[in-house]
Amino acid sequence: MTESKWLNELRVSYEVSGLTETDLLDTPLQQFQNWLTQAVNAQLPEPNAMVIATSDLSAAPSTRTVLCKSVDERGFVFFTNTKSRKAQQLANNPQIAATFLWLALHRQVHIAGDVEAVSQQEAKDYFSTRARSSQIGAWASEQSTQLNLRDELINRFIELEQQFPDGEQVPMPPFWGGYLIRPKFVEFWQGQRSRLHDRFRYELSDSSFYGRSVMDRADAWRINRLAP
Repeated sequence: MTESKWLNELRVSYEVSGLTETDLLDTPLQQFQNWLTQAVNAQLPEPNAMVIATSDLSAAPSTRTVLCKSVDERGFVFFTNTKSRKAQQLANNPQIAATFLWLALHRQVHIAGDVEAVSQQEAKDYFSTRARSSQIGAWASEQSTQLNLRDELINRFIELEQQFPDGEQVPMPPFWGGYLIRPKFVEFWQGQRSRLHDRFRYELSDSSFYGRSVMDRADAWRINRLAP
């Protein structure tokens, strides 16, 4: 069997309960938190992982996986090196899309909107909760730059361990921060048999709501069922 034929034979039948209008909660924040809680309770690995898509000035897209570290009435927050490729792309084009994929539950959540930087205080508050090794790792990695050898990264990490000895607080690097995704829509996808999937999209009911903290406001959203 050729590789293409083998791939063509890979199929999964989604034998799970569907998603109906009556199942949906009033706001995208409530619905997301409900599904995230179920993903956590199902003990899925890194249920807060999301793939984010950005583009450069030529509109060439790129994707990578990051961890969502907060979701509230504002939107979805992640943190990263502000000199990274994704950060530079977002500086030139603040539009972003993101997907949470929970395969074991046959579910996806799709988000699209714009990003804005979170406050330095919010970034510092989160950075202080990170494991010490991760804090030092943030200093050690010049994210997205070329490395000739892995030893360069390891040696830099060792130097920084000595610079920030045990017992001393590791400060947040000046090139590190957080980004808030303010969604224009949040779509919930539930896999179903025969590929007749259930898709519901929360879309802003009026353009005046965009850029405001309305994830928890039912009047800010309209819900539409989409064909799969």
